[in-house]
Amino acid sequence: MQLVDAARNARMGQFVYVSFSGSFEIDCPLRTAKRSVERHLQRSGLTYTILRPSVFMEVWLSPALGFDFTKGAAQIFGTAQQPISWISLGDVAEFAVTCVGHPAARNALIELGGPEALSPEDVVRTFEEVTGRHFETRHVAETALQEQWRVAADPLQKSFAALMLGFAQGDRIDMRRTLEVFPLRLGTVREYAQRVTIG
Repeated sequence: MQLVDAARNARMGQFVYVSFSGSFEIDCPLRTAKRSVERHLQRSGLTYTILRPSVFMEVWLSPALGFDFTKGAAQIFGTAQQPISWISLGDVAEFAVTCVGHPAARNALIELGGPEALSPEDVVRTFEEVTGRHFETRHVAETALQEQWRVAADPLQKSFAALMLGFAQGDRIDMRRTLEVFPLRLGTVREYAQRVTIG
């Protein structure tokens, strides 16, 4: 919030803030911080744009979070049936740049997703098609995630458990109207899979 205040005092023309999906509303320190900054920015008097991207494919479809495409193994949170509008970090950056000075981005809150909503099961199948190998999957039940969230005492653990629950519940974002206004080409999960497994 101090950065918002500094921008207001410096009379900046526009403040573009990258938050996270409006569907992820499970109580946690990250949600509290993100939504607090959003409200502060909206009340600041600055011209603002708030971007709320869905799940980053480079983060959630990576070995760091159990999606190990190098070994053909995938950890899945929940049933793997709920669709998610996976988006690339680079596409969010491009949206942020495009929003600067754009009339439609003036004092706007924009939910962002990728060009398609795929369930984690669909994603695993896509990686199998791209790599030509079978993926072993391990599911973390939603009840286990709820318990992890309930007992977490550390703010980081609490936030991560909440994000995993949000992931398990899915996050479908209809981008048709947004892409009419901001005609950007968004990368697909298949293209990401090709990039990280084939090069």
